[in-house]
Amino acid sequence: MTKKNYQRFFVVLGLVIGSRLAFAEPPKVGVLDMQKAMFEVKRGKSAKNSLQKEAEEKEKIVEKEQTAIRKLSEDFQKKAAHMNDKARMEKGAELQKKIEDLQRTAQGYQAEFQKKNEDAFRPLVEGLRALIPEVARRRKLDMVFENNTQSPGLAPGSTLVYAVDKTDITEEAIKLFDEKNP
Repeated sequence: MTKKNYQRFFVVLGLVIGSRLAFAEPPKVGVLDMQKAMFEVKRGKSAKNSLQKEAEEKEKIVEKEQTAIRKLSEDFQKKAAHMNDKARMEKGAELQKKIEDLQRTAQGYQAEFQKKNEDAFRPLVEGLRALIPEVARRRKLDMVFENNTQSPGLAPGSTLVYAVDKTDITEEAIKLFDEKNP
């Protein structure tokens, strides 16, 4: 093919592609804010309220213990000057142990809360994801992205969770790659 033939080919190709695009409807895209959806469904609201109450109760326990430790620390600081070295070391170690125990307790509460949170919301996320194809077909959407941010539109981390015509090009790509890279 001559240079002129290549130019004609690309002009014709451009016209064909351009005409197809001019008559093609743009894809209809939906966005699901999963964070909002899982907290707004009835089961999500109930789980959130339940977990929040439990977290507040645990927080009160930790705050109460912190207050007791603070009081012990202040008392220790007042009396430390009048204690012998052995008594001061023992009381200091006892106070340090109480602080470490409280830290472990708080970390345990946090881990427990995180697990309960995951256990409560995982089924909601799975249930919402299972409904995406149905909603997409009903709304005649071509694609749906899951968006976990509160910002409008598609965030850089959005994930495609539904597409109408999933054409797998894997085999074609493998064959073409092998042809071009013997």
